[in-house]
Amino acid sequence: MQKMINKDYDSSAIEKVIGDPATKEIDPSMPKATPEVDHKLYDVVDVYSPVKGTVTDLADLPDPSFAGKIMGDGVSIEPEDGMFYSPVDGKLELAYNTGHAYFFDVNGAKILIHIGIDTVSLNSNNSDSNNLVGFKMFAKSGDNVSFKKSPVVQANLEMIKKKELSTNSPILALKETLANYDLKVVVKPGDKVNVGDLLFKLTKKNK
Repeated sequence: MQKMINKDYDSSAIEKVIGDPATKEIDPSMPKATPEVDHKLYDVVDVYSPVKGTVTDLADLPDPSFAGKIMGDGVSIEPEDGMFYSPVDGKLELAYNTGHAYFFDVNGAKILIHIGIDTVSLNSNNSDSNNLVGFKMFAKSGDNVSFKKSPVVQANLEMIKKKELSTNSPILALKETLANYDLKVVVKPGDKVNVGDLLFKLTKKNK
């Protein structure tokens, strides 16, 4: 992964939370890292709910990397429906072939959806991304996506719960992105959200 992701990603933090890339290869069809491009950052980036559910507090997640905002900040959602859509207008830059984690790029702003907690374990020994346990992927690395319109993955919530794993799903602006943007969350824990409802806004910092 170190060689395949550009430097906007904190690869050590990603490995701790999402899985060890040494034991689970990324889909070989994903775009390789390219020389850094001088993105003109958008002044405002809106991030929308990828799934129907209830907003929860990151601090309550049973994973200190998310609860402590080590990877980034945002919200989490306890999903009521297993269909997840893109949270942004942009590009699906990296989709793990284990089906549980997706990185999106909006002209340099990086957004993560992580479906459930420790759900990488469901497919850690599965090399067939077309026959995943608990997930059916509809999008791949490199796809251009639109919020609310582009299906990304369907999660089998009941199966995940039967494995005694949390389905609570963080949606984050990555730590590196927050160096350039101020975050304003517009929902609060307990709020009900539908696909396409605004979760948070990123506003470019004046430097």
